[in-house]
Amino acid sequence: MQILHLTPSYFPALIYGGPTLSVSRLCEAQILAEARVRVLTTTANGPVELDVPTGVPQDVNGVEVFYYPRLTKDHTHFSPQLLVQIWKQCRQFDVVHIHSWWNPQQTQIPTTQHHLARLGEGDKFASPWLKPTSGT
Repeated sequence: MQILHLTPSYFPALIYGGPTLSVSRLCEAQILAEARVRVLTTTANGPVELDVPTGVPQDVNGVEVFYYPRLTKDHTHFSPQLLVQIWKQCRQFDVVHIHSWWNPQQTQIPTTQHHLARLGEGDKFASPWLKPTSGT
């Protein structure tokens, strides 16, 4: 199984507490279950940015993570580079897990995919989406 996780912040952004830990532990458990896991996220860490390389794969506790710089320092964590990569990479995976469903950047893609599917174009853009109802 190939799983793409979309989250506005990821370990070691521990300023966000539980959501960061639960998402990272889920990804690590999926790796142990022999899934191919990739995380696309921002450099968000509260009012500052994580000091991590951006746009290149990082091994974070065995999980392949791509960090992208954000333009905003508020809860939207808007990152144009992340948005582009979501569009480019989402169709390479069996499922796409959207964390933090309240994040406007991440929720607009399934909405757009839905409208494209109605036009007969949706299958070109993405894999099935998993959008849990919890905050993470």
